[in-house]
Amino acid sequence: MSALAEVLSRLAHDVRAPLGLAASALGELDASLGPEQRALTALAGKGLKRLERLAERLALAAELERGALRLDREPHGVRELSQQACARAAALEARRNVSLTLTLPVGEPALQLAVDAPRLVSALAELVGNAWRHARSQIEVIVRESDGLEVAVEDDGAGVSEAARPWLFTRFEPAAGRAAGNLGLTLARAVARAHGGEVTLEPAARTRFVLRLPP
Repeated sequence: MSALAEVLSRLAHDVRAPLGLAASALGELDASLGPEQRALTALAGKGLKRLERLAERLALAAELERGALRLDREPHGVRELSQQACARAAALEARRNVSLTLTLPVGEPALQLAVDAPRLVSALAELVGNAWRHARSQIEVIVRESDGLEVAVEDDGAGVSEAARPWLFTRFEPAAGRAAGNLGLTLARAVARAHGGEVTLEPAARTRFVLRLPP
């Protein structure tokens, strides 16, 4: 194991270790409070979920540093996974002034792909969460099932500067104007590539990231 992989793995463990106790204590506290106080515990719970996501990111980054990203593939409906990803991202990043529209294929048999469902949901949630953080008012997630899977995530934010683009999919380099996005975007691309697919930033009127998987 490389030195960086070991550090990342230890950090993931150290972040994850106290989360169960904190979540349990928060649950017991929540049961004894009134509605106004529960709003505060809900906020605290959201913070714990973000820490859990950080631990997941660190653990996945450690796997990438070791050069071995393991997948547990089983057939899954990609429409359901896309819905799960949007719900997961909204639970962590949703803002009142930003709306999300999810467009799924209609009138066709639902596509099933052999994928690692938790990994793919996490990758899609990273793209949607990135949009939540940067959108001004609108996010659109469009799922297409022609010749494999294509999920486009668009937001009406300020966009990605030309100077930032070379660093978008680099784990530990800053990308001006897209703070804290690099690790998540890099991990999303790594998961897609492990499935034989890709994540790209594409030319469009709005910021548009696309995840594609082969049939």
